[in-house]
Amino acid sequence: MPKSSKIAYLPYPFIIAHLVVCFALLPRFQYFIEADFTSYATIARKYAAFDFFNAVNAYWSPLISWLMTPFLMVDVSAIYAFRWIVILFGAGVIWQIYKLMENQAVHPILKAGGLAATASYTVYFSLYYSMPDILPVFFLLLYFRLHSTLFLSKQKAVFVGLIGAIAYFSKAYCFPFILLHFFTVLLFLGWTDREKLVQNGKKAAWFLGSFLVFSSFWIVPISLKSNVVTIGSSGAFNYMLKMRNPSSDKLTFPMDYGLIAPPNASATSIWENPPSDLGAWNEQDYFRGNSFFVQAKIFLKNVFGLGKTLNYYNPFFYVLLLFSIIYCLSLLISKKNKAMKDNIFQVSLFACLYPSGYLMVFFTERYLWLLFVLLVVLLVLASNLIYKRLDLHSWQLIFIALGIFAVSAFAPLDRLRNLADRPAKKAEILFEDARIIQTVIPPSAKIAVNRGWMSGNTIAFLNDYQFYGESSPYRSEKHFQSDLQRFDIEYLILSNFEKSSMVEGCPEILGDKIPGTKIFWLKDF
Repeated sequence: MPKSSKIAYLPYPFIIAHLVVCFALLPRFQYFIEADFTSYATIARKYAAFDFFNAVNAYWSPLISWLMTPFLMVDVSAIYAFRWIVILFGAGVIWQIYKLMENQAVHPILKAGGLAATASYTVYFSLYYSMPDILPVFFLLLYFRLHSTLFLSKQKAVFVGLIGAIAYFSKAYCFPFILLHFFTVLLFLGWTDREKLVQNGKKAAWFLGSFLVFSSFWIVPISLKSNVVTIGSSGAFNYMLKMRNPSSDKLTFPMDYGLIAPPNASATSIWENPPSDLGAWNEQDYFRGNSFFVQAKIFLKNVFGLGKTLNYYNPFFYVLLLFSIIYCLSLLISKKNKAMKDNIFQVSLFACLYPSGYLMVFFTERYLWLLFVLLVVLLVLASNLIYKRLDLHSWQLIFIALGIFAVSAFAPLDRLRNLADRPAKKAEILFEDARIIQTVIPPSAKIAVNRGWMSGNTIAFLNDYQFYGESSPYRSEKHFQSDLQRFDIEYLILSNFEKSSMVEGCPEILGDKIPGTKIFWLKDF
Protein backbone atom coordinates (compact mmCIF):
# COMPACT_ATOMS: atom_id res chain seq x y z
CA MET A 1 0.00 0.00 0.00
CA PRO A 2 1.48 3.40 -0.95
CA LYS A 3 2.55 5.49 2.01
CA SER A 4 3.02 9.22 1.88
CA SER A 5 2.84 12.19 4.19
CA LYS A 6 0.22 13.54 1.79
CA ILE A 7 -2.24 10.99 3.19
CA ALA A 8 -2.45 13.11 6.36
CA TYR A 9 -4.11 15.83 4.27
CA LEU A 10 -6.70 13.45 2.84
CA PRO A 11 -9.77 14.71 4.78
CA TYR A 12 -9.21 18.42 4.17
CA PRO A 13 -10.54 18.64 0.60
CA PHE A 14 -13.77 16.97 1.71
CA ILE A 15 -14.09 19.18 4.80
CA ILE A 16 -13.48 22.28 2.68
CA ALA A 17 -16.00 21.07 0.08
CA HIS A 18 -18.58 20.52 2.84
CA LEU A 19 -18.04 24.02 4.24
CA VAL A 20 -18.04 25.75 0.84
CA VAL A 21 -21.22 24.01 -0.34
CA CYS A 22 -23.06 24.54 2.95
CA PHE A 23 -22.21 28.23 3.29
CA ALA A 24 -22.93 28.84 -0.40
CA LEU A 25 -26.38 27.24 -0.10
CA LEU A 26 -27.16 28.53 3.38
CA PRO A 27 -29.12 31.61 2.22
CA ARG A 28 -31.34 29.26 0.23
CA PHE A 29 -32.01 26.95 3.15
CA GLN A 30 -32.15 29.44 6.03
CA TYR A 31 -35.95 29.32 5.83
CA PHE A 32 -36.18 25.71 7.01
CA ILE A 33 -37.10 26.12 10.66
CA GLU A 34 -39.25 23.78 12.74
CA ALA A 35 -40.64 23.59 16.25
CA ASP A 36 -37.50 21.82 17.48
CA PHE A 37 -35.33 24.72 16.35
CA THR A 38 -37.63 27.39 17.78
CA SER A 39 -37.52 25.64 21.15
CA TYR A 40 -33.73 25.37 21.19
CA ALA A 41 -33.49 29.02 20.11
CA THR A 42 -35.92 30.41 22.71
CA ILE A 43 -34.15 28.39 25.40
CA ALA A 44 -30.81 29.87 24.23
CA ARG A 45 -32.35 33.34 24.50
CA LYS A 46 -33.21 32.59 28.13
CA TYR A 47 -29.61 31.56 28.85
CA ALA A 48 -28.44 34.78 27.16
CA ALA A 49 -30.83 36.74 29.42
CA PHE A 50 -29.67 34.77 32.51
CA ASP A 51 -33.18 33.36 32.94
CA PHE A 52 -31.79 29.99 34.01
CA PHE A 53 -34.91 28.75 35.79
CA ASN A 54 -37.02 28.82 32.63
CA ALA A 55 -34.09 27.79 30.41
CA VAL A 56 -33.58 24.50 32.23
CA ASN A 57 -36.13 21.87 31.28
CA ALA A 58 -36.05 18.11 30.95
CA TYR A 59 -37.47 17.93 27.44
CA TRP A 60 -34.72 19.52 25.32
CA SER A 61 -31.05 18.58 25.62
CA PRO A 62 -28.99 21.67 26.46
CA LEU A 63 -25.80 21.55 24.40
CA ILE A 64 -26.97 23.28 21.20
CA SER A 65 -28.65 26.04 23.25
CA TRP A 66 -25.46 26.51 25.27
CA LEU A 67 -23.45 26.82 22.05
CA MET A 68 -25.93 29.32 20.58
CA THR A 69 -25.95 31.54 23.66
CA PRO A 70 -22.68 33.48 22.99
CA PHE A 71 -23.87 34.32 19.47
CA LEU A 72 -27.22 35.60 20.73
CA MET A 73 -25.48 37.72 23.36
CA VAL A 74 -23.80 39.68 20.55
CA ASP A 75 -27.04 39.94 18.51
CA VAL A 76 -26.30 37.27 15.89
CA SER A 77 -29.50 35.89 14.35
CA ALA A 78 -30.58 32.66 16.06
CA ILE A 79 -31.11 31.08 12.64
CA TYR A 80 -27.56 31.77 11.50
CA ALA A 81 -26.03 30.90 14.88
CA PHE A 82 -27.75 27.52 14.75
CA ARG A 83 -26.77 26.85 11.14
CA TRP A 84 -23.11 27.85 11.66
CA ILE A 85 -22.81 25.49 14.62
CA VAL A 86 -24.45 22.61 12.77
CA ILE A 87 -22.32 23.12 9.65
CA LEU A 88 -19.10 23.17 11.68
CA PHE A 89 -20.06 19.96 13.47
CA GLY A 90 -20.85 18.47 10.07
CA ALA A 91 -17.23 19.14 9.12
CA GLY A 92 -16.25 17.51 12.40
CA VAL A 93 -18.18 14.37 11.45
CA ILE A 94 -16.09 14.06 8.28
CA TRP A 95 -12.97 14.35 10.44
CA GLN A 96 -14.24 11.69 12.83
CA ILE A 97 -14.92 9.26 9.97
CA TYR A 98 -11.40 9.89 8.65
CA LYS A 99 -9.89 9.21 12.08
CA LEU A 100 -12.03 6.10 12.38
CA MET A 101 -10.49 4.74 9.17
CA GLU A 102 -7.01 6.19 9.74
CA ASN A 103 -5.58 3.31 11.77
CA GLN A 104 -7.40 0.54 9.93
CA ALA A 105 -4.79 -0.04 7.20
CA VAL A 106 -7.37 1.06 4.62
CA HIS A 107 -6.11 2.10 1.18
CA PRO A 108 -6.24 5.93 0.75
CA ILE A 109 -8.38 5.63 -2.40
CA LEU A 110 -11.04 3.73 -0.48
CA LYS A 111 -10.81 6.25 2.37
CA ALA A 112 -11.41 9.03 -0.16
CA GLY A 113 -14.54 7.28 -1.41
CA GLY A 114 -15.83 6.94 2.15
CA LEU A 115 -15.12 10.58 2.98
CA ALA A 116 -16.86 11.78 -0.19
CA ALA A 117 -19.92 9.68 0.71
CA THR A 118 -19.88 11.04 4.27
CA ALA A 119 -19.70 14.61 2.98
CA SER A 120 -22.89 14.06 0.97
CA TYR A 121 -24.71 13.20 4.21
CA THR A 122 -23.24 16.09 6.19
CA VAL A 123 -24.25 18.62 3.53
CA TYR A 124 -27.82 17.29 3.38
CA PHE A 125 -28.41 17.01 7.12
CA SER A 126 -26.69 20.35 7.85
CA LEU A 127 -28.88 22.27 5.42
CA TYR A 128 -32.31 20.69 5.39
CA TYR A 129 -33.04 19.82 9.02
CA SER A 130 -33.27 22.60 11.56
CA MET A 131 -32.50 20.11 14.31
CA PRO A 132 -29.14 19.48 16.01
CA ASP A 133 -28.85 15.72 15.35
CA ILE A 134 -25.38 16.32 13.93
CA LEU A 135 -24.03 17.01 17.45
CA PRO A 136 -24.77 13.56 18.93
CA VAL A 137 -23.43 11.96 15.74
CA PHE A 138 -20.13 13.81 16.21
CA PHE A 139 -19.77 12.96 19.90
CA LEU A 140 -20.91 9.35 19.52
CA LEU A 141 -18.33 8.84 16.76
CA LEU A 142 -15.69 10.38 19.05
CA TYR A 143 -16.81 8.12 21.90
CA PHE A 144 -16.72 5.07 19.63
CA ARG A 145 -13.20 5.89 18.40
CA LEU A 146 -11.91 6.28 21.95
CA HIS A 147 -13.93 3.71 23.90
CA SER A 148 -11.32 0.98 23.51
CA THR A 149 -8.67 3.29 25.05
CA LEU A 150 -10.51 3.49 28.38
CA PHE A 151 -8.78 0.23 29.34
CA LEU A 152 -5.31 1.79 28.91
CA SER A 153 -5.31 4.07 31.96
CA LYS A 154 -7.47 5.71 34.60
CA GLN A 155 -7.01 9.10 32.95
CA LYS A 156 -8.21 7.83 29.57
CA ALA A 157 -11.19 6.13 31.21
CA VAL A 158 -12.21 9.45 32.82
CA PHE A 159 -11.74 11.32 29.53
CA VAL A 160 -13.93 8.84 27.62
CA GLY A 161 -16.52 9.22 30.39
CA LEU A 162 -16.46 12.98 29.81
CA ILE A 163 -17.00 12.50 26.05
CA GLY A 164 -19.94 10.21 26.79
CA ALA A 165 -21.48 12.82 29.10
CA ILE A 166 -21.11 15.54 26.45
CA ALA A 167 -22.88 13.21 23.99
CA TYR A 168 -25.69 12.98 26.56
CA PHE A 169 -25.80 16.79 26.79
CA SER A 170 -26.36 16.83 23.01
CA LYS A 171 -29.18 14.24 23.07
CA ALA A 172 -30.71 12.41 26.03
CA TYR A 173 -30.89 9.17 24.02
CA CYS A 174 -27.09 8.95 24.20
CA PHE A 175 -27.20 8.23 27.95
CA PRO A 176 -28.95 4.84 27.81
CA PHE A 177 -27.28 3.99 24.49
CA ILE A 178 -23.74 4.49 25.86
CA LEU A 179 -24.58 2.38 28.90
CA LEU A 180 -26.01 -0.34 26.65
CA HIS A 181 -22.93 -0.31 24.41
CA PHE A 182 -20.51 -0.24 27.36
CA PHE A 183 -22.07 -3.22 29.13
CA THR A 184 -22.39 -5.12 25.84
CA VAL A 185 -18.66 -4.65 25.27
CA LEU A 186 -17.94 -5.86 28.81
CA LEU A 187 -20.11 -8.95 28.29
CA PHE A 188 -18.36 -9.73 25.02
CA LEU A 189 -14.95 -9.20 26.63
CA GLY A 190 -15.94 -11.48 29.50
CA TRP A 191 -16.94 -14.14 27.00
CA THR A 192 -13.77 -13.92 24.89
CA ASP A 193 -11.10 -12.89 27.41
CA ARG A 194 -12.24 -13.06 31.03
CA GLU A 195 -8.73 -12.52 32.35
CA LYS A 196 -8.44 -9.21 30.48
CA LEU A 197 -11.82 -8.14 31.84
CA VAL A 198 -10.70 -8.83 35.42
CA GLN A 199 -7.44 -6.94 34.85
CA ASN A 200 -9.28 -3.89 33.52
CA GLY A 201 -12.25 -3.92 35.86
CA LYS A 202 -11.07 -0.87 37.82
CA LYS A 203 -10.58 1.18 34.65
CA ALA A 204 -14.06 0.20 33.48
CA ALA A 205 -15.39 1.37 36.86
CA TRP A 206 -13.55 4.69 36.46
CA PHE A 207 -15.23 5.18 33.09
CA LEU A 208 -18.67 4.35 34.41
CA GLY A 209 -18.24 6.53 37.48
CA SER A 210 -16.93 9.54 35.55
CA PHE A 211 -19.68 9.18 32.94
CA LEU A 212 -22.35 9.24 35.65
CA VAL A 213 -20.70 12.09 37.57
CA PHE A 214 -20.29 14.33 34.51
CA SER A 215 -23.82 13.47 33.32
CA SER A 216 -25.16 14.49 36.74
CA PHE A 217 -24.29 18.11 35.90
CA TRP A 218 -27.49 18.04 33.81
CA ILE A 219 -29.42 15.24 35.53
CA VAL A 220 -29.42 17.02 38.89
CA PRO A 221 -30.94 20.37 37.77
CA ILE A 222 -33.61 18.83 35.55
CA SER A 223 -34.50 16.29 38.26
CA LEU A 224 -34.81 19.03 40.88
CA LYS A 225 -37.00 21.10 38.59
CA SER A 226 -39.13 18.07 37.59
CA ASN A 227 -39.39 16.77 41.18
CA VAL A 228 -38.42 13.32 39.93
CA VAL A 229 -35.10 11.69 39.05
CA THR A 230 -34.85 11.81 35.26
CA ILE A 231 -32.31 11.89 32.43
CA GLY A 232 -34.88 13.67 30.25
CA SER A 233 -38.59 13.63 29.54
CA SER A 234 -38.69 13.47 25.73
CA GLY A 235 -38.33 9.69 25.52
CA ALA A 236 -41.15 8.98 27.97
CA PHE A 237 -43.27 11.70 26.36
CA ASN A 238 -42.87 10.23 22.88
CA TYR A 239 -43.50 6.72 24.21
CA MET A 240 -46.81 7.79 25.76
CA LEU A 241 -47.79 9.50 22.52
CA LYS A 242 -47.04 6.35 20.56
CA MET A 243 -48.89 4.07 22.96
CA ARG A 244 -51.96 6.28 22.66
CA ASN A 245 -52.11 5.51 18.96
CA PRO A 246 -49.74 2.64 18.08
CA SER A 247 -51.22 2.12 14.61
CA SER A 248 -50.25 5.62 13.45
CA ASP A 249 -47.24 6.15 11.18
CA LYS A 250 -46.37 9.29 13.14
CA LEU A 251 -46.55 10.54 16.69
CA THR A 252 -49.74 12.34 17.68
CA PHE A 253 -48.39 15.64 18.97
CA PRO A 254 -50.16 17.93 21.45
CA MET A 255 -51.47 20.34 18.80
CA ASP A 256 -54.14 17.74 18.02
CA TYR A 257 -55.68 18.38 21.42
CA GLY A 258 -56.69 22.00 20.92
CA LEU A 259 -55.09 25.11 22.36
CA ILE A 260 -52.48 24.73 25.11
CA ALA A 261 -50.72 27.60 26.87
CA PRO A 262 -46.93 28.00 26.42
CA PRO A 263 -45.00 26.99 29.57
CA ASN A 264 -43.68 30.46 30.43
CA ALA A 265 -44.09 34.09 29.42
CA SER A 266 -41.14 34.10 26.99
CA ALA A 267 -41.84 30.74 25.32
CA THR A 268 -42.91 30.69 21.68
CA SER A 269 -45.19 27.68 22.10
CA ILE A 270 -46.13 24.63 24.13
CA TRP A 271 -43.33 22.78 22.36
CA GLU A 272 -40.64 24.52 24.42
CA ASN A 273 -41.58 22.30 27.39
CA PRO A 274 -44.62 20.05 26.82
CA PRO A 275 -46.56 18.90 29.88
CA SER A 276 -45.59 15.48 31.13
CA ASP A 277 -49.16 14.63 32.11
CA LEU A 278 -51.01 13.55 29.00
CA GLY A 279 -54.12 13.11 31.11
CA ALA A 280 -54.30 16.89 31.37
CA TRP A 281 -55.12 17.00 27.67
CA ASN A 282 -58.55 16.33 26.24
CA GLU A 283 -59.10 12.59 26.11
CA GLN A 284 -59.53 11.00 22.69
CA ASP A 285 -60.79 7.59 21.64
CA TYR A 286 -57.26 6.41 20.87
CA PHE A 287 -56.13 2.89 21.58
CA ARG A 288 -54.37 2.72 24.94
CA GLY A 289 -52.26 -0.08 26.27
CA ASN A 290 -48.76 -1.21 27.03
CA SER A 291 -49.10 -4.92 26.50
CA PHE A 292 -46.32 -7.07 25.14
CA PHE A 293 -48.20 -7.63 21.90
CA VAL A 294 -48.73 -3.90 21.25
CA GLN A 295 -45.04 -3.24 21.87
CA ALA A 296 -44.05 -6.17 19.64
CA LYS A 297 -46.25 -4.82 16.85
CA ILE A 298 -44.64 -1.39 17.10
CA PHE A 299 -41.17 -2.93 17.15
CA LEU A 300 -41.76 -5.12 14.07
CA LYS A 301 -43.34 -2.23 12.19
CA ASN A 302 -40.34 -0.05 12.97
CA VAL A 303 -37.89 -2.80 11.95
CA PHE A 304 -39.64 -3.02 8.58
CA GLY A 305 -39.54 0.76 8.24
CA LEU A 306 -35.86 0.79 9.20
CA GLY A 307 -35.05 -1.69 6.44
CA LYS A 308 -36.93 0.39 3.85
CA THR A 309 -35.17 3.57 4.99
CA LEU A 310 -31.70 2.03 4.87
CA ASN A 311 -32.43 0.45 1.51
CA TYR A 312 -33.45 3.85 0.14
CA TYR A 313 -30.34 5.59 1.44
CA ASN A 314 -27.91 2.85 0.51
CA PRO A 315 -29.02 0.32 -2.14
CA PHE A 316 -26.20 -1.99 -1.05
CA PHE A 317 -27.65 -2.29 2.45
CA TYR A 318 -29.01 -5.79 1.97
CA VAL A 319 -25.90 -6.83 0.08
CA LEU A 320 -23.87 -5.58 3.04
CA LEU A 321 -26.18 -7.43 5.43
CA LEU A 322 -25.59 -10.67 3.52
CA PHE A 323 -21.85 -9.98 3.49
CA SER A 324 -21.92 -9.43 7.27
CA ILE A 325 -23.67 -12.76 7.84
CA ILE A 326 -21.12 -14.56 5.69
CA TYR A 327 -18.32 -12.69 7.46
CA CYS A 328 -19.59 -13.69 10.92
CA LEU A 329 -19.64 -17.33 9.83
CA SER A 330 -16.10 -16.97 8.48
CA LEU A 331 -14.92 -15.77 11.92
CA LEU A 332 -15.53 -19.28 13.19
CA ILE A 333 -13.25 -20.92 10.63
CA SER A 334 -10.62 -18.34 9.68
CA LYS A 335 -7.93 -16.36 11.52
CA LYS A 336 -6.79 -14.24 8.56
CA ASN A 337 -7.16 -10.45 8.66
CA LYS A 338 -8.14 -10.75 12.33
CA ALA A 339 -7.57 -7.05 13.09
CA MET A 340 -9.70 -5.90 10.16
CA LYS A 341 -12.45 -8.38 11.00
CA ASP A 342 -12.43 -7.18 14.60
CA ASN A 343 -12.85 -3.61 13.36
CA ILE A 344 -15.79 -4.65 11.19
CA PHE A 345 -17.33 -6.45 14.16
CA GLN A 346 -16.95 -3.42 16.46
CA VAL A 347 -18.50 -1.04 13.90
CA SER A 348 -21.31 -3.52 13.20
CA LEU A 349 -22.04 -3.93 16.91
CA PHE A 350 -22.18 -0.18 17.49
CA ALA A 351 -24.38 0.29 14.40
CA CYS A 352 -26.79 -2.48 15.39
CA LEU A 353 -27.19 -1.29 18.98
CA TYR A 354 -27.74 2.36 18.06
CA PRO A 355 -31.31 2.17 16.66
CA SER A 356 -32.52 -0.39 19.23
CA GLY A 357 -34.19 2.20 21.49
CA TYR A 358 -35.85 4.02 18.61
CA LEU A 359 -37.29 0.74 17.33
CA MET A 360 -39.29 0.46 20.56
CA VAL A 361 -41.08 3.76 19.89
CA PHE A 362 -40.63 5.74 16.70
CA PHE A 363 -37.91 6.86 14.31
CA THR A 364 -37.38 9.13 11.33
CA GLU A 365 -34.45 9.38 8.93
CA ARG A 366 -32.82 12.16 10.96
CA TYR A 367 -32.48 9.78 13.92
CA LEU A 368 -30.61 7.31 11.76
CA TRP A 369 -27.91 9.15 9.93
CA LEU A 370 -25.25 7.94 12.38
CA LEU A 371 -26.27 4.57 10.98
CA PHE A 372 -25.84 5.85 7.40
CA VAL A 373 -22.24 6.99 7.96
CA LEU A 374 -21.40 3.80 9.84
CA LEU A 375 -22.71 1.83 6.84
CA VAL A 376 -20.29 3.85 4.71
CA VAL A 377 -17.46 2.85 7.05
CA LEU A 378 -18.53 -0.80 6.81
CA LEU A 379 -18.58 -0.58 3.01
CA VAL A 380 -15.06 0.84 3.06
CA LEU A 381 -13.74 -1.81 5.47
CA ALA A 382 -15.43 -4.61 3.52
CA SER A 383 -14.03 -3.25 0.25
CA ASN A 384 -10.57 -3.15 1.81
CA LEU A 385 -10.84 -6.84 2.69
CA ILE A 386 -11.71 -7.57 -0.94
CA TYR A 387 -8.80 -5.40 -2.10
CA LYS A 388 -6.36 -7.36 0.09
CA ARG A 389 -7.81 -10.72 -0.85
CA LEU A 390 -7.73 -10.07 -4.62
CA ASP A 391 -4.67 -7.78 -4.71
CA LEU A 392 -6.48 -5.20 -6.86
CA HIS A 393 -4.80 -2.42 -8.86
CA SER A 394 -5.22 1.28 -8.10
CA TRP A 395 -7.49 1.87 -11.10
CA GLN A 396 -9.79 -0.87 -9.83
CA LEU A 397 -9.86 0.75 -6.39
CA ILE A 398 -10.89 4.03 -8.01
CA PHE A 399 -13.96 2.33 -9.47
CA ILE A 400 -14.80 0.80 -6.07
CA ALA A 401 -14.41 4.18 -4.35
CA LEU A 402 -16.66 5.82 -6.93
CA GLY A 403 -19.17 3.03 -6.36
CA ILE A 404 -19.15 3.62 -2.59
CA PHE A 405 -19.79 7.30 -3.20
CA ALA A 406 -22.50 6.69 -5.81
CA VAL A 407 -24.60 4.22 -3.81
CA SER A 408 -24.31 6.31 -0.66
CA ALA A 409 -24.63 9.85 -2.00
CA PHE A 410 -27.43 9.55 -4.55
CA ALA A 411 -30.32 9.68 -2.05
CA PRO A 412 -29.19 12.65 0.11
CA LEU A 413 -28.01 14.74 -2.86
CA ASP A 414 -31.16 13.98 -4.87
CA ARG A 415 -33.36 14.94 -1.92
CA LEU A 416 -31.36 18.11 -1.39
CA ARG A 417 -31.87 19.08 -5.03
CA ASN A 418 -35.61 18.42 -4.87
CA LEU A 419 -35.97 20.32 -1.61
CA ALA A 420 -34.11 23.32 -3.01
CA ASP A 421 -36.44 23.39 -6.00
CA ARG A 422 -39.77 23.05 -4.19
CA PRO A 423 -40.13 23.23 -0.39
CA ALA A 424 -37.50 25.94 -0.02
CA LYS A 425 -39.73 28.30 -2.00
CA LYS A 426 -42.70 27.46 0.23
CA ALA A 427 -40.61 28.11 3.35
CA GLU A 428 -39.36 31.40 1.93
CA ILE A 429 -42.95 32.48 1.28
CA LEU A 430 -43.75 31.78 4.93
CA PHE A 431 -40.95 34.15 5.97
CA GLU A 432 -42.44 36.84 3.72
CA ASP A 433 -45.88 36.21 5.23
CA ALA A 434 -44.39 36.61 8.72
CA ARG A 435 -43.00 40.03 7.75
CA ILE A 436 -46.40 41.13 6.49
CA ILE A 437 -48.17 39.84 9.61
CA GLN A 438 -45.66 41.75 11.70
CA THR A 439 -47.13 44.99 10.33
CA VAL A 440 -50.57 44.23 11.80
CA ILE A 441 -49.85 42.22 14.98
CA PRO A 442 -47.57 43.77 17.64
CA PRO A 443 -44.86 41.79 19.51
CA SER A 444 -45.73 39.68 22.57
CA ALA A 445 -49.27 39.08 21.29
CA LYS A 446 -51.18 35.86 21.98
CA ILE A 447 -52.08 34.13 18.73
CA ALA A 448 -53.80 30.95 17.54
CA VAL A 449 -54.54 29.47 14.12
CA ASN A 450 -57.30 27.37 12.64
CA ARG A 451 -54.89 25.08 10.77
CA GLY A 452 -51.17 24.74 10.12
CA TRP A 453 -49.47 24.26 13.50
CA MET A 454 -45.96 24.43 12.02
CA SER A 455 -46.60 27.64 10.08
CA GLY A 456 -48.25 29.23 13.13
CA ASN A 457 -45.27 28.29 15.30
CA THR A 458 -42.81 29.69 12.74
CA ILE A 459 -44.69 32.99 12.45
CA ALA A 460 -44.82 33.27 16.24
CA PHE A 461 -41.07 32.67 16.58
CA LEU A 462 -40.11 35.13 13.84
CA ASN A 463 -42.38 37.87 15.21
CA ASP A 464 -41.94 37.25 18.94
CA TYR A 465 -45.52 36.12 19.63
CA GLN A 466 -46.90 33.53 22.01
CA PHE A 467 -48.45 30.71 20.01
CA TYR A 468 -51.23 28.72 21.67
CA GLY A 469 -51.74 26.24 18.84
CA GLU A 470 -54.44 25.35 16.34
CA SER A 471 -58.01 24.16 16.46
CA SER A 472 -58.15 20.42 16.95
CA PRO A 473 -59.69 18.37 14.14
CA TYR A 474 -61.34 16.29 16.87
CA ARG A 475 -63.15 19.21 18.50
CA SER A 476 -66.03 21.39 17.39
CA GLU A 477 -65.93 25.07 16.51
CA LYS A 478 -67.74 25.71 19.78
CA HIS A 479 -64.89 24.07 21.72
CA PHE A 480 -62.34 26.12 19.76
CA GLN A 481 -64.23 29.30 20.58
CA SER A 482 -64.23 28.29 24.24
CA ASP A 483 -60.43 27.80 24.10
CA LEU A 484 -59.99 31.25 22.58
CA GLN A 485 -61.93 32.81 25.44
CA ARG A 486 -60.26 30.70 28.14
CA PHE A 487 -56.75 31.74 27.09
CA ASP A 488 -57.70 35.32 26.19
CA ILE A 489 -56.30 34.92 22.66
CA GLU A 490 -55.81 38.33 21.03
CA TYR A 491 -55.40 37.41 17.34
CA LEU A 492 -56.73 34.51 15.30
CA ILE A 493 -55.05 33.66 11.98
CA LEU A 494 -57.38 31.79 9.63
CA SER A 495 -56.01 29.99 6.56
CA ASN A 496 -58.27 29.11 3.60
CA PHE A 497 -60.81 31.40 5.22
CA GLU A 498 -64.44 30.45 5.18
CA LYS A 499 -67.05 32.74 6.73
CA SER A 500 -67.64 31.72 10.34
CA SER A 501 -69.96 32.94 13.08
CA MET A 502 -67.09 32.34 15.49
CA VAL A 503 -65.45 35.66 14.56
CA GLU A 504 -68.61 37.59 13.81
CA GLY A 505 -68.23 41.19 14.96
CA CYS A 506 -64.41 40.96 15.26
CA PRO A 507 -62.40 43.31 12.99
CA GLU A 508 -60.36 41.69 10.21
CA ILE A 509 -57.01 43.51 10.11
CA LEU A 510 -54.96 41.85 7.34
CA GLY A 511 -57.09 42.65 4.32
CA ASP A 512 -55.86 41.18 1.04
CA LYS A 513 -52.15 41.31 1.85
CA ILE A 514 -51.84 37.49 1.98
CA PRO A 515 -54.23 35.66 -0.37
CA GLY A 516 -56.30 33.03 1.44
CA THR A 517 -55.39 34.28 4.94
CA LYS A 518 -57.43 36.43 7.30
CA ILE A 519 -56.47 37.79 10.73
CA PHE A 520 -59.11 38.75 13.26
CA TRP A 521 -58.50 40.94 16.27
CA LEU A 522 -60.51 39.43 19.10
CA LYS A 523 -60.61 42.61 21.18
CA ASP A 524 -64.33 42.34 21.99
CA PHE A 525 -64.46 38.55 21.96
